[in-house]
Amino acid sequence: MANNDFNSLLQSLIELNVSRIKQQQQRQEQQQTQSLTDLDNISNVGNPVVNVNLSSILDKKDRKGKPGNGKVEPKILSTGVLNTAVDQTAAHMEVVNLSSDTKTLRFQIIDWNNTAVPTVLSDQTVTVPPNTLRIFTTNVAPFHYELRVDHPGDPDLIINHFAINAGTFTIPGLTFLQDDLKEITSPLI
Repeated sequence: MANNDFNSLLQSLIELNVSRIKQQQQRQEQQQTQSLTDLDNISNVGNPVVNVNLSSILDKKDRKGKPGNGKVEPKILSTGVLNTAVDQTAAHMEVVNLSSDTKTLRFQIIDWNNTAVPTVLSDQTVTVPPNTLRIFTTNVAPFHYELRVDHPGDPDLIINHFAINAGTFTIPGLTFLQDDLKEITSPLI
């Protein structure tokens, strides 16, 4: 009989702990939802630099396995037209594939010095094996240029851009991580 009482007590404690864990998870989810709602309600008055795009935050959560559509769609990304920095000699791109599958993207470096007829300086299709970093450099000194990327939309394939000097050191001010790139509707040239 004592053994049955002990087993019943143990079962009750387990059920109580499971219930507490579920309640804690629900509170955390409610706090996250409330935080996003609070961000959505913040006004930018007096601080024009702050710009929160909640749809992109939610989209990133969708792609990481949270509830949502989970679709991965190709997109064209751009730095916009950049002016070379003092001592800059090249645009340096680093492409990393953090997934377990081989991924492919295409990018162009476009010379915008002749504003009427942009010229493609570099047009590369890059196949990146799983868990691999690929590095590319294109001379850009001195002119206006753009990095444009035909990206498959996979969040595990990341391209970053850096301005570098002749010694291949990064020049502050012209670093664009993938999240800094603007999605555009124009195709590659």
